[in-house]
Amino acid sequence: MAAVELVNDRDTREAFPKEANLAKKLGDVMAKRGLLGMRFGDNIILAPPLCITRGEVDHVVSELDDAIGELDG
Repeated sequence: MAAVELVNDRDTREAFPKEANLAKKLGDVMAKRGLLGMRFGDNIILAPPLCITRGEVDHVVSELDDAIGELDG
């Protein structure tokens, strides 16, 4: 399992305001990219199968990075 916490400020770990609706927006972007993950607020929980390959992990990380970047634009 892995988790990613999205914060407005890395140093203070300040959360994004609720009205940013980040979880919904990110969920939509992830679904568009074929990524499945559980979202709890601004946390994304990933639970890939134990048989996942290194290439598949790299693909998921790359797609998730792109999805998060898409929210910034």
